Amino acid sequence: MKKFFKRFFMILLTVLVSGLLILWMLNKQALTNRKQASCDSLLSPVQKAYLQETLHLKKQFGSKVWPGLDSVNIPIVVFNNCYEFLTGMDRADAGWETISADDFMGRPYLRRKLREPKAFAVLLDKQWAGMLGTLNQMNFEFLNGIRQEFPPVIAQLFPYFWARIAPDQYVVSLLHEMFHAYQAMRNPSRFGKIQSLYRVEQKYPYQSQDFIDLWNKEGFLLWEALSTDDRESMKESIKEFIRVRQERREKYRITADLLDFERELEWLEGLAKYAEIRFYELAAEGDYRSEAVPYRKGLPHWQMEFSRLQNSLGEQGSDFRFYLAGMAQARLLDRMDPDWKAKIMTTNLSLDELLSSGF
Repeated sequence: MKKFFKRFFMILLTVLVSGLLILWMLNKQALTNRKQASCDSLLSPVQKAYLQETLHLKKQFGSKVWPGLDSVNIPIVVFNNCYEFLTGMDRADAGWETISADDFMGRPYLRRKLREPKAFAVLLDKQWAGMLGTLNQMNFEFLNGIRQEFPPVIAQLFPYFWARIAPDQYVVSLLHEMFHAYQAMRNPSRFGKIQSLYRVEQKYPYQSQDFIDLWNKEGFLLWEALSTDDRESMKESIKEFIRVRQERREKYRITADLLDFERELEWLEGLAKYAEIRFYELAAEGDYRSEAVPYRKGLPHWQMEFSRLQNSLGEQGSDFRFYLAGMAQARLLDRMDPDWKAKIMTTNLSLDELLSSGF
């Protein structure tokens, strides 16, 4: 019997070691392939399909997400490790070249050497565009971020193809960045002001535990308001959210510049997060079908974000709390004020001011 167990253990150990070796080899090959692909000089057919789907979603649901969004031309820039690719413009400022050997949806597209890659809106020859990495690039960076959280030996057990951003999530992430370009077009003075907001961030009391607790309470109240179908219960949660928010600001003597920091980031990133999620909801909830990208009901990619809103909003690092709090307020305003989108885009009103005005 002892011989049997000893032999069984040796077989099991051999299988385990062999399996880990195979995973390491597959992982190494996958990373090599991704590195090679990350400097492609042309848009891949798959990336083109994602871009085409993004434009189709914008045309199909843009007016439901935001009035007029469907009819505004917003170019898209995607980048890999070596190049930026611009679609939706026939020409741009210096440095861009027209690709003669390829096209996108029957039109030429432009390319230049990688300059300042970012996930945001960029101004190109007086035209605002949305900018994001290609899906391959984003997944490569995503995995590298995961790997840095683990010791090297353990990190090797995370093959590239196990950790990735899904195509459906990627498409609406492109729409998120395009919405930033739309904000810049619709309210250029407000958008321009926001660019300098981060200069005051070092004064923001992120680390105070009581400040964190109050932010957590705000998040829970927003989640509670979103989670009920009873209008009166929703209003009570919103009123309490406004009261707690005011208490936090008074207690910590939030100055005018820090108040702008909060409100304007909720306008900037909260509205873009709102648009991202609404596009996905609309694509998933009706009869819409896509050959390139499958959509699933229930917002599968955002469940963790709603959980953070509910349980730990004050513990979110840097500016991510403003993405979530702004998005939640926007979703509540959908139920409170049918004209809120015109007000928030053409004035300097904040989301919490619009919520407060409903009482």
